[in-house]
Amino acid sequence: MLLSPLAVAANLLNDFIIYLADPGILDPVQNAIANNAEQSASVRRII
Repeated sequence: MLLSPLAVAANLLNDFIIYLADPGILDPVQNAIANNAEQSASVRRII
């Protein structure tokens, strides 16, 4: 139960980021984050 407030906060932050990105203002940022996440996943697979 200790992690639930953290999970709620993470969810709210994620929703807020999605809300900000909705008009397309943060599209380049979102793409960079997505690319970085994909690269991180690739690195983890290699290791």
